[in-house]
Amino acid sequence: RPGMIIVPDDFMTLTATPTIHQKSAVHVIPSLNEKVRHKIIKAALDNKIKVVRKGTYWQTPGPRLETKAEIKMMARFADIVGMTMAHEAVIAQELEIPYASVCSVDNFANGLLDEPLGIEEIREGTRKNADSMNKILQSYLKLFA
Repeated sequence: RPGMIIVPDDFMTLTATPTIHQKSAVHVIPSLNEKVRHKIIKAALDNKIKVVRKGTYWQTPGPRLETKAEIKMMARFADIVGMTMAHEAVIAQELEIPYASVCSVDNFANGLLDEPLGIEEIREGTRKNADSMNKILQSYLKLFA
């Protein structure tokens, strides 16, 4: 639901993933860093922010939104949909940077409600979640101070 904060433990994308390796084949096993995930969860809990501690993120190509049929299919395999995290995770792993993500649910996916999803609804959801996301980020950074 909009307003929820999720720290995914897995992700998927069915599109081509960028790589930093242009002249050689390097194979990575995509994953999220558990230590970073747990620190993000701790940062949320330290701020008394409810956080969903597991979930699967499905990355779509964007910038277009998903069709109703796509969301119906994705809902069988993933908990949240976004446009960037899977690529970020793979590139970070190639660079040997520990990576995890905290995701805010800013709106219901297209087709889940009777009314069509609009850009203003997306922006409003982002504004509403910004305070929680900032608090989590600030607390996360203090864990390294």
